[in-house]
Amino acid sequence: KIDPSTMKAFEDQNPSSYQYEWKRVKSDGQQREEKRKRNGLKLAIIIGIVVLLVAGLTVGMIFVFRDSEVVRPVPNLKDMVNMDRVMNSLRDLENISLSYNNSRAVETGYNASIEYIESQLAGKDYNVSRQYFDVMMKKLKSTPTLSLTQPYAFNFAYGTQFEFFPEDVASSGSQSFPNVPVSAVENGGCSQENFAEFPAGNIAMYAISTKCNFRTAYQLAVGAQAKAVVLFVYPAAAGQALMAAQVESYLDQKRSQQADGIPIFFFRTFLPLDIWTFLLEKQPVTMSFTFDLDVYNTKTMNLFAESNWGQSDSIVFYGSHLDSVLAGPGINDDGSGSMSNLELAKILDENQKNGAKYINKVRFGWWGAEELG
Repeated sequence: KIDPSTMKAFEDQNPSSYQYEWKRVKSDGQQREEKRKRNGLKLAIIIGIVVLLVAGLTVGMIFVFRDSEVVRPVPNLKDMVNMDRVMNSLRDLENISLSYNNSRAVETGYNASIEYIESQLAGKDYNVSRQYFDVMMKKLKSTPTLSLTQPYAFNFAYGTQFEFFPEDVASSGSQSFPNVPVSAVENGGCSQENFAEFPAGNIAMYAISTKCNFRTAYQLAVGAQAKAVVLFVYPAAAGQALMAAQVESYLDQKRSQQADGIPIFFFRTFLPLDIWTFLLEKQPVTMSFTFDLDVYNTKTMNLFAESNWGQSDSIVFYGSHLDSVLAGPGINDDGSGSMSNLELAKILDENQKNGAKYINKVRFGWWGAEELG
């Protein structure tokens, strides 16, 4: 720090020499002071912005589900789920299925499941509505047959040795296909090259593969004009065994209801490896098969529940399918999701009636015919 009296003496002795230096020193000092003040101001501004952001986020979190009216905070929805109520609802679904041959599928217990949810939402602040639509139904009128006719005769047993999937067959009536040649399709039928030499009108036989999904191989077989598809699973001894879950995941893709589809036969436990060996050795193999289907359209529905509160231009949608497969009550798939959504609808309604002010409108959907594809 320079003493001002000293600088005054310098100026008196030689003002022309020292006047500039003093002014420069004084100017530099002022610049440093001003810079320090500016930096302090910047820091204060930054701190202020951070404080405002934190405060804004806090307020935003409080009012994500609220309007400008100050009301009590809403607890975490997850913590408000009443598992006893969810389990009781699942038991109610199971009881419904028991009244319909252990099923809540379309044309069995599905409509009763819809009515159950409607009854649970009665008196709640929701607009509940049904959306009807047509769905194609396929029912076996008689037991399908599959038999080997060459190189030897053998009748396979439906249900124990083979399964029949008519999902993609679109026409009703009894159909018979005697002595149809069978061709091996290698590599799971996963590429066009595997069907390059496939004779149109033959049965395509191939093993389930993880190299592609069901729909890919199946559509290639349809494109090659196969008469039917015969699937099997390699045993563990062949080194290509699949886990049961992999098989189910593969087969789950078969439900497309493709208009130009072909029937599917599946050997789940009975392993026709001798037939596969004959095919790989280029020996002639033929099979016969029959089936009788009733194909028709029926009406089913989706169910919606839309809150009467919340902004109509900001809607949160929760959905789950309510129907089951024909062979079971569908408690896990997807009764668990459907009853969880029902519980959430109840919680939101209770909160709203207790003073919660939700910004978003909420819409719930319970879907029908998901298990039909």
